[in-house]
Amino acid sequence: ERFHYSWKQWYQRRVRGEDARAKLLGMSNFKNIMTAMTKMLYNSEPGPRKNACFAFSCLANSVEGHDRLLGNVNSELILNQLARLIADADDETAWFAAMTLRAISTQKEGVFRLRDHKSVYPVLKKLVQGTAALKSELLTEVKMTLDFLGRLPKLAPPKLSTIDNKSISACWDSVIASPGNRPIYQLYQGCTCVYEGSSTSTK
Repeated sequence: ERFHYSWKQWYQRRVRGEDARAKLLGMSNFKNIMTAMTKMLYNSEPGPRKNACFAFSCLANSVEGHDRLLGNVNSELILNQLARLIADADDETAWFAAMTLRAISTQKEGVFRLRDHKSVYPVLKKLVQGTAALKSELLTEVKMTLDFLGRLPKLAPPKLSTIDNKSISACWDSVIASPGNRPIYQLYQGCTCVYEGSSTSTK
């Protein structure tokens, strides 16, 4: 299989990604580099496109890199092209683009940007609906991204119990988030947030 990686290959690629990210973030001409990589993403040849995807995915896999990627002036151009490339005729190019979108979707800001993007979510859904034409590795990346972008169900109101004349306790149902994500709950009293955290109860 073209996209099959052994654990050794996976580890080596991860180390290369971490090294590449550190070098990118440390460059004084980072903005110029981002512009150059955006042009690579729009190149007519698959090689430069895949290299650009790899670089962007390296950035997206850290909090600082993710923030600087989505905060860059070219970020919308990058997302537009990634949405096109995940349906590219070249399987490897499509996989690299899907892997990059999945990396972007692992952070909160990335979820919001991809959900609101005019093309990304519709293209991902269309690809899943036509699964027969997709390589299994590409399908896995697409499904993972959709899981990250999925909206959590609306919870029922919390159950309140009186502790004494000055305090109460509250508990609520839990939700199951996508793998690797932990839901954060917020409890409001009027317009004031009185609790924020991962627990399903508070006093």
